[in-house]
Amino acid sequence: MRENFKKNEKKGYSLLEVMLVIFILGTALVVFVQVISKSIIHSMDSRDTIIASELAQEGVELTINIRDNNWAQKLEDFSGIDNGSHAINYNGGALISLGTGKLRWNGSYYNTSSGSETKFSRKIIVDGDADVKKITSLVVWERNDFPPDTTSCHAANKCAYAEVNLTKWGN
Repeated sequence: MRENFKKNEKKGYSLLEVMLVIFILGTALVVFVQVISKSIIHSMDSRDTIIASELAQEGVELTINIRDNNWAQKLEDFSGIDNGSHAINYNGGALISLGTGKLRWNGSYYNTSSGSETKFSRKIIVDGDADVKKITSLVVWERNDFPPDTTSCHAANKCAYAEVNLTKWGN
């Protein structure tokens, strides 16, 4: 008796094809995860840069507020705005001698006196004479030192700044 053997006509995947597909999918997955993680890191850096820029602008505006309040109280315009490096306290409304300059978050605003310490530090630099004061507000994060001047203050160095020239316009 002769047995008829049917030839298997079904096509399947070879081991090589399966390994190639696994390699391609694995590589795609690794690339995808790396892109997502870099994108998250970049968004965190962008967030810090925006916060630092706003804190620098706030430092300038708080100093302008001191000048304006001096004018409203009929004091010398630049009373309390002395040349040098300072910190400024949001709720105190005055330039203070620069300690660490670390900003604290109390749940409502950044200040130098109360709340939990943040990664941001701010320094207000005042330079000028009796008629014009140049106010520079520097904010750094994730570092302990301030750059020597504004030319080396940029986001890559974890630094942001704002400047304004204040004039004596009231008294």
